[in-house]
Amino acid sequence: MEIILSMLMLPSLYASYFIIGRIKENALAKYIFYIYSIMFVSIGSLLIILNLSEYYLIDHVSSNSRVIGYLIIIFTTPLLYLGMLIGDKIAIKYKVAAHISENKYFFILLVIATFSFIYTLNIIGLPIDEIISSSHGDLNKYRQSVQRNFQGSNLVKELFFIIFIKLCILYAFIKYYLKRQRVWLFIYLMLLPLVLYSLLYNLGKSSLIIFILSHLVVIYVLKGIAPKFLIYLLSALAALFTISMYLFLGEDIDTLLNYNSGLVGRILFGQQIALYLSVELFPQEYAFLGFNGISQFVSNIFDSDFTGTYSRILKSYIDPSRVATGEAGVLNGIYLAEAWTSFGYPAVIFGSFLAGFYIQFVYKLFNLISSFSFKTTLKVFYIISLPIGGGFYSLFYNPLFFIFISTLFILAIFFELTYLLKKYLL
Repeated sequence: MEIILSMLMLPSLYASYFIIGRIKENALAKYIFYIYSIMFVSIGSLLIILNLSEYYLIDHVSSNSRVIGYLIIIFTTPLLYLGMLIGDKIAIKYKVAAHISENKYFFILLVIATFSFIYTLNIIGLPIDEIISSSHGDLNKYRQSVQRNFQGSNLVKELFFIIFIKLCILYAFIKYYLKRQRVWLFIYLMLLPLVLYSLLYNLGKSSLIIFILSHLVVIYVLKGIAPKFLIYLLSALAALFTISMYLFLGEDIDTLLNYNSGLVGRILFGQQIALYLSVELFPQEYAFLGFNGISQFVSNIFDSDFTGTYSRILKSYIDPSRVATGEAGVLNGIYLAEAWTSFGYPAVIFGSFLAGFYIQFVYKLFNLISSFSFKTTLKVFYIISLPIGGGFYSLFYNPLFFIFISTLFILAIFFELTYLLKKYLL
């Protein structure tokens, strides 16, 4: 039975790859396909269905839930890319911000990001000695504390510093790659310490990998292909930094490289294990959450009780003691997990198609921007920031993303009005 089920993976991936080949602007689709569908989901799912996985969380999942979770992945993967194919068919013919100087836009974002960095640094500081001298458990508490108990404005930290500084360094890299002007290389290198601080202040690991791989995404978006030697080089660099981070946090090298634990285990099983646990627990142990697991704000709109997010519920179920002490926070996974915990089969089936359509449509909306370098910057940032592995609703409902777009839109209106005033009144 397991062998027969495992053979379904190949046609699922082939159908997905065939659909992606029909998508005209397929950089986003290919990124999701290779990073999530293959590396983070398919390999691990095959090991799970063939009973070759001893990942520590798989013991919580029955054989029946493993089969259901595996089949959900098999049948919904092509649906995601089919939705992207339909979203790609929508033509974007108009242009906005035609009179904006892209470099002026960049320097305004850079000034905002720099002052926001100073603000964030003043609150968090550089607790290097504290981190080095802390135990593994204390480091986990530090991670949870710095993320959940920031004593300043999260809007300033998350948007004006972290997002804007990433936009600035991507823009600098794109300008250097296109123009080969040393000034942009200098700006890139000057921004690098700020970006590294934004990536590592909470001892996160995946964000550093994504940042390194974002350089490949830039080249693919610009050229339609990435050199193999660069793929190998940056992949090796990402692996080296990540392994170093795990070792710094106290992981044993043998455990780290074991495919059932550590880094390799997280890559192979970390993304889809939340789906298998969700199938096991919902609706058997918990009722489907509906819209009550999105946020307190949304629950207030529907005049219902906020149940907590699915990721918090899963983590509380498998590791209640560490959640209680603040050492553990949430168990995120591929978007299918949250879709299942919301409404079950209808959500994972129709939700996959809808998610694909929506994210590709938003990606194409960046074609409205007339500035090539800035448009490319936003496209790459959108690709690397898309929370496919973070939840279903966050693909649609992301307040920070809407504030981010609104901020850029307000700046665009300001520049456009300035241009019109100079042209017709001055």
